[in-house]
Formats: sequence, C-alpha cells, structure tokens
Amino acid sequence: MRFLLLLLLAPQAWAAQATCQLSLVPPGSGFNVLSMTVDPLPADGFDLPPSTDTCDLNGTMDATLDVDLTTDKTSELTLANGVVTADDGDPGADDFVFNGMTGDAILGVEYDLVANGLSSEVFTPTPPGTITNVTNGEFDASQHAFNLITGTLDGNITVSGLAVFPPVVTPINRTVSIQEPIEGTGNGTGTVTLVPTGSSPGFENYTVTLTMPISSTKTYQNAEGTADSFVVSTSALIKATGTLQVPDTPGYTDWATAEGIPGADPDDDYNGDGVTNAFAWAYGLGKDDDASAWRPMAQANGGFQIPLPPGGTVTPIRVRVSTTLSGWSDLPAGRISGGQNPLPSGSSGSFSITPSGGPREFLLLEVDE
Repeated sequence: MRFLLLLLLAPQAWAAQATCQLSLVPPGSGFNVLSMTVDPLPADGFDLPPSTDTCDLNGTMDATLDVDLTTDKTSELTLANGVVTADDGDPGADDFVFNGMTGDAILGVEYDLVANGLSSEVFTPTPPGTITNVTNGEFDASQHAFNLITGTLDGNITVSGLAVFPPVVTPINRTVSIQEPIEGTGNGTGTVTLVPTGSSPGFENYTVTLTMPISSTKTYQNAEGTADSFVVSTSALIKATGTLQVPDTPGYTDWATAEGIPGADPDDDYNGDGVTNAFAWAYGLGKDDDASAWRPMAQANGGFQIPLPPGGTVTPIRVRVSTTLSGWSDLPAGRISGGQNPLPSGSSGSFSITPSGGPREFLLLEVDE
C-alpha cells in the first residue's frame, strides 16, 4: 500500500526561489583559463616529462538560489544546463599543444599531442547544493560536477635513435564524449554572492557572482607499460555573473496578519478543511477558503496526484520522497509531469507523479516561510 504524507517546513526567514543564467566573465586575472596537463605513464624504461598548456573558457549555466529577502543571502545553489567550452580564439591553431622528450642519441622517446574542441557540462548531481557559510556565500565546490564531454586528443609517441631504425611511431587518437568523459568536480571552496540592484513590480533584483574552482582527471591506459598510456588532468577557477529576479511575494507571517490571524501556527488548520494554514498561504488562498479540493491524492496505479488552485501558487513547492519516513530526498523531476521540482511559483492545475515500482513510498511537500 502507498501513502501520501503532507508536511511543512517553516524556517523563520522568508526564502524565495529563483533561477537566472550566469555567463562566464572574460578570461583574465586568474579566472576562466583552463590549465590542462598531459602526463605520460612510464613505459619501456622511460619516464617522459609532463606537459601543460592553457586555453580560455567561455559559456553559460543556470543557477537556482533560495534568497532570504530580509538579509539578501542565499542558503542553496543548484547549477544546471552548464555548457563551458575551451577555445583559444584562433581558428587556425590547436587549442592545446603538448610535447616532451627524454633519452639520448642512442635511444630516445618523444611525444607530441594536441587537444581540440573540448567542452564540458556543469551541473549539480544531487540538488540542491547547500551554502556552508551563508554570511559570505561559501560552499563546498565538490557538490557540483565539471565533466569534459566533447573533444579530441591526437598525436604521436615516437621511439627513435641509433638503436632504433626506423623510428617506431605510436599514433594517439582519443575522443572525449558523454560515454567516455573526463570526469571532474568543483575542488575546494566556491562562493556565490548577491548584490541588490533595486526592485521592479513584484520582484527584488540582484547581481549574482559565482566563483568555483574545478578540476578533472582521466587515465588513458592500454596494456601496462605501453607507450600510449597517459593521464590528462585539468584545473580552472570559474567566475560567472548574471542578473537574478526574486519574487517578493509576502511570506506566511504577512499573510497571517493580513488574514486577521497574526501569530497563527503555520501547522494549524484554521478552518478545518484538512489543509494547514501554511499551505493555504502557499496555494494563494484565504484563511476561510475551502482548500480540501487541493489535497494531494494517491492514485490506483501507485502514483500520486497534486492538484493546485487555478489562481496559482505564491511560492515554490518542493516534493520530497522516502520509503522509510526518514532520509528524505528530492523526488526526481522526471517523475513529475512538467519535469520540475520544486514546482515553481505560479503553478496551477494538476501534477501527476509516476509510480516508483517499489512496495511503499511516502511523499512530503515542503514550502519555506
């Protein structure tokens, strides 16, 4: 049997959720320059030196933040749809060039490699990412992913000298793809800061600045000790900015005061319709409105239905899931019709949740006050 659990989280501060697009700032001053190192693994008694080159980064990503409108701070950061490319800006040149050699005239080894067309995806694998120091916007950058998913590595490793004739050339042809990425994450401490820039009807406006150190690594290894085995590693400090518009809808406290029930417990049910005061507010209803028609329902197929009033919600509603009534996690957005979690402000109509296929599942709806 499946059950539906409707609960409320009500922190003291009013947090509004909003999403904006961040664009990488022009490279320079240590920002948005990707450093890439190729380090051949020891082979045939030779230990070739590593080689490093750099390339400018550009691109965009979406950032979703929970903003406390009383302090202009955020406690959550989720990144999505990030596409960051490496390009030296010269269409006639290779983006990265690597080379090195060792040995002597009798027997020597050298390599020459180039990398082109590299781009990465940037996202938060387990949203939402949390801000560990709300005061200055610091967060653990490892919550966010930086995976190189396109590009090529081409070149040769050559063994030559008086002891080897003709020279032995081993070609290197590697493709970076979603199936064979160079995986990485944020590395160290990132920051996200908000600077108020005024208000417009229904919104508070901010400039958002994100800085995040990233790194990635991948070992390309054929048979042990072969000359075409090497490690590729990258690092960069990403800096991006954008403009965020945050809805300034009054919070629960203001709603309760306007409804003539100041100080009313958000978990109470003023009119006994089976919906708490907090969700009456979140649904854009008055304290006396009958909200019983908007209670979530379990479905015969094992899924759920979340009906919302036609006037639209006034705050995002997050859908959480658990099989044990503990260890709650965000319900994957792909299981919700419309493909969004949380359901954004202004949502209306009915949202269906596909069944998980498991024997038991609990849902929890959260709103912030």
